[in-house]
Amino acid sequence: MLELINGPHSVSSDKPPEKPNVSVKLASSELRYEGMGWFAPAGIYLTKKGVSYTEIKAKLKKKGKSFFYGDVLLEDAFYDAETNTTWVSIRDLEAIKLD
Repeated sequence: MLELINGPHSVSSDKPPEKPNVSVKLASSELRYEGMGWFAPAGIYLTKKGVSYTEIKAKLKKKGKSFFYGDVLLEDAFYDAETNTTWVSIRDLEAIKLD
């Protein structure tokens, strides 16, 4: 038992993992690490994918505590009042099927 207590242990790092590869070019200020993943502003990302502001405004909705793009649940999305922006995980943004 003492071997487990005195044995080597891993030290967790406060440094976030490497930034993800994203299908659109995002500035460093347009990416942020929260909890378990990387996030980007939904509006900026979708605009860079060619989606109009009007379409984004029509499809990006909050229902209760959850955010949706059309009928697609954006699992880890959140609204940040300081930046006046809805942030969505890169994983969820990359999974959105655009027409």
